[in-house]
Amino acid sequence: MKLLQILLILCGLNLGFAQDVIKFRALTNSAALIDEQGNWDEWTEEVECNDLIVFNIKDQRVIIYGEKKFIYDFIDFQADEYYDNFNVLYINCVNNSGDECMLQIRKKTDGNFRLLLRYKSFATYYDVKML
Repeated sequence: MKLLQILLILCGLNLGFAQDVIKFRALTNSAALIDEQGNWDEWTEEVECNDLIVFNIKDQRVIIYGEKKFIYDFIDFQADEYYDNFNVLYINCVNNSGDECMLQIRKKTDGNFRLLLRYKSFATYYDVKML
């Protein structure tokens, strides 16, 4: 049932059809620190990148292939919300180091996507295009 929910939400974001694997290419990356009160610092200057990001729906996992390989296993969903004129998908994840984070994905006005990974003390985002 959970797999079906993932597929329906991803299709609602027009990420693809009933595929098991959806691939993205990262174009830029930025990061920001988050203090103990939840306040965010300014985002760093965007850096061009060429990381491969793979959503494996069947395995309920996201893998980012960059300088290092990061694996994010899905725990559950928070919501599929309509925010700032976009459908936004929130997925609670655990990475390959055992740290929990929130993965957020939304479609941008230029047709590309933004993937945001939020931890307790920092966040990073990737602007990506679907392959």
